[in-house]
Amino acid sequence: MRVAISLKIIMLAAFFTSIPARALEPGGTIKFTPLPMLGERALRSQFLPMLDYLTKQTKIQFHWTYIPDYDAVIDAQKRDEIDLTFLGPLPYVTLRQQDSAFEPLVHFRENDGSPNYNCALVAFGNEGPYRATDVINKHIGLTQPKSTCGYFAVSVMLARAGRAIDGQNNRYEYAGGHDKAIMGVVRGVYDVAGAKLAIAHKHARLGIQVIDQVGPYPGFALVANKRTMTADQRIAIRNALLTASRAERARWGDPMRNGAFSANDQDYEALRKDLRRLDGGVPEEK
Repeated sequence: MRVAISLKIIMLAAFFTSIPARALEPGGTIKFTPLPMLGERALRSQFLPMLDYLTKQTKIQFHWTYIPDYDAVIDAQKRDEIDLTFLGPLPYVTLRQQDSAFEPLVHFRENDGSPNYNCALVAFGNEGPYRATDVINKHIGLTQPKSTCGYFAVSVMLARAGRAIDGQNNRYEYAGGHDKAIMGVVRGVYDVAGAKLAIAHKHARLGIQVIDQVGPYPGFALVANKRTMTADQRIAIRNALLTASRAERARWGDPMRNGAFSANDQDYEALRKDLRRLDGGVPEEK
């Protein structure tokens, strides 16, 4: 009898030691970083409540990392130093072109509940230009180098009109954000500017007119590294975000509080089509 019990103990021990260590962990630890759209303190206030919620729902621990440069975020992902990132559509497509190991888990809805957004080219209503074809010898205000509604979207709109962002004596400058680019038009610093269509509409009372638009493009996404995250972890995070209550989301930052819906790589085909229009791609910041 004693020999039989010993045999059972040995067999059980062998079974459990054969299970991978990751499977024995309750949830693991995920390294998370957002794009540096704001300073670190502001980003923490936006994202930490959502990460706390995800920890409670999934038992996964999240390690916050702040990287103050767009390109450095992409590079850290490719080196597997980051597991989960909050990315806009253009940075995601740029990353995916370079490394197919990344997948979007969810898209976050815009403030009006829309699953997508458009980019606009705006001018001051009483002074013009009034069409994209009028953008000749103009000073153009852009958001940020890797912003979807910045160099990329403005270049697409001007290319459709037979114009170029750095041709026909046009010149561009990065204002640092959507509102800053639009307010530069209001103050007369820029002749035209690129920004989200919804933000342009918000400033219509100041005389801002939309002279062209492009899109729609998918909203910001939570993007996972499939090399460093298990399928169970990715599913758990996606499900937790899809089922978060409105009261819970009210604690999160503005980019996430309007709800989420499932994402996949095919959602970006319209953006890829427009990107192919631009031979030169998106340049580094001047």
